[in-house]
Amino acid sequence: MLKNISKVLILLFLFTTLNIPIASASSFSDIPYTHPHSDAISYLQSNNIIQGYEDNTFRPDNLINRVEFLKIVLESTNVPLDVTESTGFSDIDENQWYGPYVKKAKKEGWVQGYPDNTFKPLNKINKIEALKILGEVQGWDKLALGEVPEAAFEDTYRFSWYSPYVHFAKENELLFEETTILNPGQEITRSYMAEIVYRSIVQQVILYKPGQTVEDKIEDVKEIATPDTFETIDATFFDNMVLDNNIPNTFYLNEVYEINGTLITTNSYDTIFAFLAKKNGTSYDYIHMVGEIEGKDFRIPILFNKPGEYQLGIIPGTAGESNIISITVLDGIPQEGEAINSTKSSNLDIKFENDKTKISWDGNGNDISRVYFYQDDTVHYNILRNAEEYKLHYKDFKNFKEGEVCFKVFGAKASSLKPVILDSKWSQSDEKCFEAVTHNFRLSLDDSINYSSIPEVLPFNKTISVSGSTSINIFADGAVITPSGIVDKFIINTTAELGSYFGNDIIQANSTFNFSYKPLNAGTYILEVNDQGGSAVLN
Repeated sequence: MLKNISKVLILLFLFTTLNIPIASASSFSDIPYTHPHSDAISYLQSNNIIQGYEDNTFRPDNLINRVEFLKIVLESTNVPLDVTESTGFSDIDENQWYGPYVKKAKKEGWVQGYPDNTFKPLNKINKIEALKILGEVQGWDKLALGEVPEAAFEDTYRFSWYSPYVHFAKENELLFEETTILNPGQEITRSYMAEIVYRSIVQQVILYKPGQTVEDKIEDVKEIATPDTFETIDATFFDNMVLDNNIPNTFYLNEVYEINGTLITTNSYDTIFAFLAKKNGTSYDYIHMVGEIEGKDFRIPILFNKPGEYQLGIIPGTAGESNIISITVLDGIPQEGEAINSTKSSNLDIKFENDKTKISWDGNGNDISRVYFYQDDTVHYNILRNAEEYKLHYKDFKNFKEGEVCFKVFGAKASSLKPVILDSKWSQSDEKCFEAVTHNFRLSLDDSINYSSIPEVLPFNKTISVSGSTSINIFADGAVITPSGIVDKFIINTTAELGSYFGNDIIQANSTFNFSYKPLNAGTYILEVNDQGGSAVLN
């Protein structure tokens, strides 16, 4: 049982152990030990990712150009330079040192060049261009443009092409800006380059692995032994509820763990949620997971999709206090046992009902399951203990495309599930395939704006016209995600005087507005209006 119980006050917003490289002091004469990026520069130098100049300097404040940055990113990701086809860029001398890097990047679609068929190799590279190249080459598991929840910085726009890269870099601590301003168009120095490349290695965000097949990715997963700090949390630990079972303090990456229990309070609640809190500097980042209540009984499925140390709490309603427990999410899967497991999971099935997609299978005596989904070379998995079904989380499939997706279940027998102790090796089921389609929904996320009705179905070649009023500042540009995934913009009109926010026009609070938008093709369109902070108030 944990001691020193602490409580934390949380509000629910319904809309909304690493192997660290160790660096030594750099040998460059102009990079002293006290330099703020000396660890990054030293690590990249010792791993032959960067080189200095003939006079043994690194020149950290020099700006870096497009081909210099591209070379370093490819070197840091171990990309094979195996392309012989010409880039077709009119300003690229493919016999120069940078030729193989540009050819590989162009072939893989990591760079496109400019409309005039040039690459501009010697142009200095700015922050958002650098993040895009880094993210494309490393295969970041980033959000799609329309899924970014809010602007990452005050001077970045949520629906600009760079938004998913900036959001991912900030969320994964690749950036070291200490203010709410990014200066996205600022050209970067060699030391800035070294720091973001180094951090991408430290944070283990690199998904690109040359030549890996789906089978390789399924096999290429770390097995983790249960740590000595394992313990279970008593079912009566949280106030005003009793859980059905004690819960562990140790989980696995991508594990889906369902907490069930009964409320023992006289208050009536329609909502219950759990939160994971991870320390970020002097504050905490929170992840909320909403559960279901029937009478006094509740269930909350919790998805552990990032490794690390967290605080876990449970709160009935949408706000309140909770006792908190410290938990660990291990960066891997449980260690398999020695016995051969000839029992395969069977009867794999998938259903869509009540706005949820659920998969199920017969475990046939297996106690723990790994469910793998795959499409081309894209793979996602979840781990479940003593379960034979679960509802899919749509965000886990952001890197999948519409079309055929297959899944299979790996099962193992265990002598214990708290902690997980596997007696057998993993068995592998037959595969089940299904046709994946895009899931859409509509939300009015904020009562700070009022507006006329918007039709859910619009006849072809008709215009949407909307009018309303706002009690908060909103951007004068709206956004529409078209059926092709491209973001289109429209002007939101007002008779009131416009305000300005970092160079963007703002419709000020207590103003009326109107806008029109005419779809050009059949399909599903997602329309969005954003407040001054970049968060959606209408989606």
